[in-house]
Amino acid sequence: TKSGVAQLHTQSAVLDKAVALNNQQKKQKKNTLNASVSSLKVDMAQMKQTDTTLKSSLSSLKTNLAQYNQNLQNLPGKWSPGSYCIFASGSCPTGFTRHEGHVRAISTYAATSNYIKAANFGDSKIRCHGTCGQYGHWSGEIYIITCCK
Repeated sequence: TKSGVAQLHTQSAVLDKAVALNNQQKKQKKNTLNASVSSLKVDMAQMKQTDTTLKSSLSSLKTNLAQYNQNLQNLPGKWSPGSYCIFASGSCPTGFTRHEGHVRAISTYAATSNYIKAANFGDSKIRCHGTCGQYGHWSGEIYIITCCK
């Protein structure tokens, strides 16, 4: 029975060591798990910041793209869709057809600069018919030259 008691003490000591080792392993696993959770929280915060930055960048890119698309329509040689005319000044742009018209010998009250002011608008013009006053009150001319599409 002394030997049985000694045997029980030995088994008890072994079990105590096993329990202590198990507790130590649990503590290490818990510390490792806590470190992993902390690391994941940091990673999540960084991902949220990156997500916010990317959303802001995307919004900025969309705004810039809209501006570039708007400006693209205003580039030389690019014309807005639709039917319209522009004053001609030399050759018409591609896709436009030249149209010319005039009114000559327009009757005005007087052939003075108060009533007729000569001006050019590209190839179009307003001017006196002949020399100002040459034909009496038939003194004005208008020439309109356009490019239409």
